[in-house]
Amino acid sequence: MIDIRKRSAELLKENFQIEERVTDLLFEKGWIRDDIAKKILLKEEYKQKVEPNGKQILKGKLAAKYHVSVELVEKILQK
Repeated sequence: MIDIRKRSAELLKENFQIEERVTDLLFEKGWIRDDIAKKILLKEEYKQKVEPNGKQILKGKLAAKYHVSVELVEKILQK
């Protein structure tokens, strides 16, 4: 299973140079929620890995990785 908080901290460090400890504090204080972070991570990973003929396969892999249904992955990606 993916560690949502750790992966979020890595993503924020890569994209915005926010230190991982700051991200940890934001999670602890409730400024960042696990459910929202999971959706953002899922969308970002989909954008990075999507290929023209592999969309459905990737959705299935992401569903398994994030422990959600394929239908939920599709719903998240539509927003």
